[in-house]
Amino acid sequence: MKPLVLLLLAAATADDDVSGSSRLGGTAAIGGGTTFPVTRPAQNVSAATAAIDRWFQFHTNNESYAPKAWTVTKPDDVPRPWHEIGASSKSKTVYRATVKGKSVIVKGRKMRKNGWTGDARHDQGGGVLYLEMVYLEALRGRPGIPELLGAWWDGPHVVLVVADGGEAIGEGPPGVGTAPNVMTAAFDARARNQPLALARSILECFGSWALDFLQDDLKAQQFTMDAHGTVFMVDGPKVAPDRPLGRAIWRAWGPPDVRESKYPFVAHSCTRDADCPFTKESHSCRGAGTCEPGARGAPEARGECREDVCVRLSEKTHVYDVANRPWLLPYIAAKAADPAAGEFLRSLIRLAGRGRPDDRPSFRELVDRIDAFAKAPVPFKPGPKARLYESALIQSNDRRRKAFWDYASVSFTDLGHAGGVLVDGVVQRLCDDRGLACWQSQVDGHGKDVPVPAHLGEEVVDRTKNKYGPLTAEDAEDSGSLDILDGEFPFNVTRVHQALPPKVFAFTVVEDAWRVVESLYVDGGRADDPDAFVNASFPHGVQRHVQRLAGLQFVPGSAITRSQCDRALRNLDEFDLIVDAASLATGGLRDLAAVLHGLYDVEAPRVATVKPVGDLSVAPSLRARVLEDSWCHAEVYAAARSKPAFRQGGFFRARDV
Repeated sequence: MKPLVLLLLAAATADDDVSGSSRLGGTAAIGGGTTFPVTRPAQNVSAATAAIDRWFQFHTNNESYAPKAWTVTKPDDVPRPWHEIGASSKSKTVYRATVKGKSVIVKGRKMRKNGWTGDARHDQGGGVLYLEMVYLEALRGRPGIPELLGAWWDGPHVVLVVADGGEAIGEGPPGVGTAPNVMTAAFDARARNQPLALARSILECFGSWALDFLQDDLKAQQFTMDAHGTVFMVDGPKVAPDRPLGRAIWRAWGPPDVRESKYPFVAHSCTRDADCPFTKESHSCRGAGTCEPGARGAPEARGECREDVCVRLSEKTHVYDVANRPWLLPYIAAKAADPAAGEFLRSLIRLAGRGRPDDRPSFRELVDRIDAFAKAPVPFKPGPKARLYESALIQSNDRRRKAFWDYASVSFTDLGHAGGVLVDGVVQRLCDDRGLACWQSQVDGHGKDVPVPAHLGEEVVDRTKNKYGPLTAEDAEDSGSLDILDGEFPFNVTRVHQALPPKVFAFTVVEDAWRVVESLYVDGGRADDPDAFVNASFPHGVQRHVQRLAGLQFVPGSAITRSQCDRALRNLDEFDLIVDAASLATGGLRDLAAVLHGLYDVEAPRVATVKPVGDLSVAPSLRARVLEDSWCHAEVYAAARSKPAFRQGGFFRARDV
């Protein structure tokens, strides 16, 4: 056996570069010339993971071998009884047992009355248990990684044993769905009383594996917490194929399935987001109804095209995850008994939740920030969302105040021309900053109607699981789970609530009819005769905005009916905020940016100064005709100004906060 061991150790100390077929294929000789396949990819990365390959290879050749760190190598090392616990899956059964007075966890293939069962690949190289053992051995000793105590073969099947990391921190849905993760009393108490320590443990755990692995089955039961408050990830994640370990394993064993080979780990060319692959939908939250309320997948996990290349998955994908899963950092920040600690954690969430991966800190940087704050805590001022809640804008209106903490999405209907100011520019900046899923009428491919999610009313399924080829045209064009709906869409109330999760913060901008005419003339850079422009552009007065408010597509040359106008008037009651376009030039745009960014708990950027719209001089009879034909627009504008939701001027001044 000695020549074989020396050969394997030599391979284990090779450089991390895994290029070259000679290191991943062929055969090796044992003693007098017997050969066996050389498929030991992990040995090209580290001696620790090479030990797992040796263990698999020695079993293939009916030899005995165990890595030095293992203290369990046979069934007798784990005395009965074993007690099955509620952490089993389709491929594994999980037990709790005791070894030398210490609690351990035993994992094996699914056990039925007639013996072990399940997919045979789970016990093979590249399979589920192999990859879990590589994960545990490669990261041995790192925070949040359970200690691999050992394993043995039960016939052709693997049984592995790890140190007991405590009970699951919560329970979430097994797959896609909107059921929330329910956290345990122990986790809740820790969040209340030791929020910084708990957040640090979670960040350290993620930081141990997020660089080389991807956890696309992200739910509370994948994590446990021991009596000391240490959080562990107990179920092995997927190996990132763009890292040395992942490249070696994928080249040797092939991808676990076609779906994962299409994940955006490597560069994909694209022209739009729909061209980019997305991760498992319980992770990416791409499809409507696939995740619990408040959960949001990173843009690159949903599929994001930037500069004709799909944004790749990375450690920063999971940085975004910890900031955008209600049961991770947001839960701890909300439960923290110490207001300063809670607000400090919200400041970390704001950093970690940035839309572009390069703008997010690493897990190490987040941990360092916690350590620095713990050494020298300072009072934190209320964040943007807390300040917004206390503002006169929210407190003065029962509807806004009662719904405030439940707002989950934003809808902007562009009813007025807004004096040439693109309010959707403010919205776009928010979308980019937070990595929000935004559907905008001005974006090519988004259409001119409020989108309806694919498969509405059907049972929610994970499309990455049941489609192994390209998505259907319907799924590729699917708007998916949205945060913001923005633009010149017909305001169809039913479709808005189908497209967005409740509660929707809906707002719009209105202006009087003649200002619409003036704005369109000025913004278009018109140099032609004003009378000719007005006659050509407004043959029936100002109609576009009221038709949209009535849920209609604007048809040039058409006029709204009485019944349609009545529907437009009723639809005004659907808005939480109505802003007068004239006020955008007097601080209204700045205030609108503060409100929208405050809803997502981030500071608003500075906005451009709005130039007032000048007067447009036309024949008095022409102006009178346009205003008369704009009767419905006048009714809507007057009604809007009488609504509790209406605001004008500087409606979110500094003294409000």
